Amino acid sequence: MEDALGAELFMRTSRSVALTPAGETFLEAADRPGDAIQNHARRGSGHLRLPAVGPHSSGRCPRSCGSC
Repeated sequence: MEDALGAELFMRTSRSVALTPAGETFLEAADRPGDAIQNHARRGSGHLRLPAVGPHSSGRCPRSCGSC
């Protein structure tokens, strides 16, 4: 994933692993959809819209989904 993003997400040593500043930013962004879903579930009504990026947003699905 780090290669695809072009950023180092973890600082690795022989004894530990820690998030880099880029890793912390990525983790915060990754949590946003989950937070939105939890908040929506608490309200119990309305529509939930989440942005999508990638093959699903273009109307195409990956071969692994079996629908293509």
